[in-house]
Amino acid sequence: MSFVSTAVLALAFAPADPELVAVLPVEGVEMSEARSSLVRQTVVTALESEKLVLIREEHVASAVQERSAGCSGDAACRTELARELRARFVVRVVVDEPKESDFDVRIEAFDPIASKVIATFEEPCTICSEADLKRIVQERSIDARLALERHLAPLAEEPKVVQVQPLEPAPIEPPPVEIRMAKPSPLSLAGWGLVGAGAAATVGGVVLLALQGSNAGCPADPRGGDCLPLVYRTVVPGSATLAAGVVLAATGVGLVFAGRKRERATTARLLPTTNGLLVTGRF
Repeated sequence: MSFVSTAVLALAFAPADPELVAVLPVEGVEMSEARSSLVRQTVVTALESEKLVLIREEHVASAVQERSAGCSGDAACRTELARELRARFVVRVVVDEPKESDFDVRIEAFDPIASKVIATFEEPCTICSEADLKRIVQERSIDARLALERHLAPLAEEPKVVQVQPLEPAPIEPPPVEIRMAKPSPLSLAGWGLVGAGAAATVGGVVLLALQGSNAGCPADPRGGDCLPLVYRTVVPGSATLAAGVVLAATGVGLVFAGRKRERATTARLLPTTNGLLVTGRF
């Protein structure tokens, strides 16, 4: 491999440059400067990753001070702020402290290109310590980081919901079971019970096989994004139930014929169908 080819290959697989994130000054009611610093440092530590790099605090604070109050809550102002800082995302952190041991944490991830909030994470905490506050801020910041990274993923890499068409079950054509009984036996009642159980199991097996591949729902992703499509996988339990039903029915038919107390030989044939179990022969 030539040097040029090696260089081209290295560029093709090189990781994309990280995106810049501007974390706005922490907002809050009745919160001390030391606690505000703790919250910001926790947010910064949880947000930074290989894909996200945070702009220095003093640069963000200077840009915010040049604007009117309430800029952090205004979409147009945040978009202008991101353009000045060349930030791909803007993160707003609000921690209200109505009482010394009560906190309301809210973290917003803002996309200035779309000029909208793409994710909001909130959690209140009553009778909480400073350690509890730090834990909540850290967990919600991690949620925000994951939301930003998902938002950065190219459309080709995003999971797509595929409409799964139900699979038509293959025709069920097991070989018929033939039973010949010559000796009489008083077991008709037990035999009919087994026939009924076998027929029910056979129908259940056919239903399970028919469900194979059909849509089982699409629950929402708790982290955001598209839902998670599910389909039924019922080939194995359906086949097992069908086989057990045929065996039970065959045994029951044998007992019924034995209980007929006929001296001549009796013949029966069992054939599973999509509507149940077909029994034919001489009774």
